[in-house]
Amino acid sequence: MKNFFYLFLIFMVLSSCGDFLEERSEGKAYVTSCADLEELLVGEGYWNWENQQNVLDMKNLPFLHLMDDDTEMCLLGNAHSYYEKLQAIYSWERLPFNEKGNPFPDEAWKHFYHTISVANVVLDKLPEFSNESLELRERIEGEALFIRAWNYYYLINLYAKPYSKTTASMDPGVPVKLDPMIEDVFFSRQSVDSVYSLIVSDLEKAVVLLDGGLEETIYQASEAAVHALLGRIYLYMGEYELALVHLEDPVFTSYALVDLSSASLSSSSMEMEVIHTQMVDGGLVSKLSVDFQVSEELYYDMYDPEDQRGKFFFSSTYYGNRICGKSVPSVGALRVAELFLNRAEAYAMLEGQEEKAVENLRALRSKRYVEGTSLEIVDSFKGLTGKELVDFIRQERRRELCFEGHRWFDLRRYAVSPKYPESKMIRHNIYGEGASASEQVLLGYYILDTYDKDNGWVLPIPDYAIEFNDGALENNEREDRTFFEL
Repeated sequence: MKNFFYLFLIFMVLSSCGDFLEERSEGKAYVTSCADLEELLVGEGYWNWENQQNVLDMKNLPFLHLMDDDTEMCLLGNAHSYYEKLQAIYSWERLPFNEKGNPFPDEAWKHFYHTISVANVVLDKLPEFSNESLELRERIEGEALFIRAWNYYYLINLYAKPYSKTTASMDPGVPVKLDPMIEDVFFSRQSVDSVYSLIVSDLEKAVVLLDGGLEETIYQASEAAVHALLGRIYLYMGEYELALVHLEDPVFTSYALVDLSSASLSSSSMEMEVIHTQMVDGGLVSKLSVDFQVSEELYYDMYDPEDQRGKFFFSSTYYGNRICGKSVPSVGALRVAELFLNRAEAYAMLEGQEEKAVENLRALRSKRYVEGTSLEIVDSFKGLTGKELVDFIRQERRRELCFEGHRWFDLRRYAVSPKYPESKMIRHNIYGEGASASEQVLLGYYILDTYDKDNGWVLPIPDYAIEFNDGALENNEREDRTFFEL
């Protein structure tokens, strides 16, 4: 029988999953209680694996930081471990997952569908335990729906075009699998609109199921996490009123921004803003600094001298590498600051709501500047309206959420914004080693053209998925990239 991209109902016994999963000759893993299902979600559904700082493990999504305009190559220093492996991703090659012409698997795709399969198993088995606590069953169901939506969110934003109301029903998205059974069928791609509809449906159900539940840990889904993710999803879809329904939910009254105005605080203070995360820390980004660094544009041009974020987020090495040392997760997190930015963007897109956009901007920026900074600087957006206000919010989003897995997705969705489209060309320089460890030589560059002119804004579906589906799965076309030698 054909399997679904290496997804199986056999889950091997793992220390993180306890003893209840036992491999059987029938090819199934059995559970006997809701507690077993919960343990399965914790052990295999959430992204809480070891070695999350491994730059060369694609399921850690290192490539999400290498394709945008916040990162550039850097060969300063003596140790260079990653560039050869990641160069094709950095330069948006037709086959990005290859090292010097030798392909390596994109493990992210397989990982997303594995966790979706875990969620499907839990949702399928849960009705068998109707004699157990309703509260427990609803929480497990809500978490499973959240996990499924979470992974489809990443799939659709990596391997398909950004959501556009005019084309979403026609644009190919990703395959959808909703039951745990291995099926003797080939899978094709559902439309972008269909996948987003599934994400919204799962989350709208989850927010009801998790309503009023206690948040035990930021590493598992909660009512607040679902509202935050729904707000983000609706924002991507251009459904601004619906986004605000969730972003303004009373559940967030207990969450607050960290005040960076005090010089005694450190970047680790930002961890208190995390609503939900499936990644342990931000170490992945700092490890990338061996061969990559914060782009000159972001480092030098985006922050006022009084803006504490420039101090807390970035530093430089002995050789001059510009590194990001944010302690918040480098991908896969929902944070309080994003709520303010999402609200500001949604309000700015609605007629007659610009003052509320300004209020959210002011609330965020007042916590990010050195104490005593003049209002002229903190409120530098004062008087902006329409596109100018939206542009400022987008810049503020870049300043605040850099290296948290947002920028690549944001650049894509800005390009198809129905009200204020913005498409950017990105240049990635290629360097060679200089005469000393503190020097590098510019050899040339690659260009990713604006979204309307370049198909490099969408990742190709892995070859193993195409082959297993015997051609039923249409791939994203990408062109060979031109190197502009100097």
